[in-house]
Amino acid sequence: MGKPGLELVGMLPGIEVTDADAGCCGISGNYGFIKTAHPVAIIRAAYAQHLSL
Repeated sequence: MGKPGLELVGMLPGIEVTDADAGCCGISGNYGFIKTAHPVAIIRAAYAQHLSL
């Protein structure tokens, strides 16, 4: 199957991507759209953005 998103972004000039190979974190897909999980997904997204600064 590959990782088409990773490969596509890697084709952009000046962009370097790295596969974290972290396995399943349990919050991908539609997790953040589930009404009860949405607040947790927002907090995790903010935290992840802070780590990448």
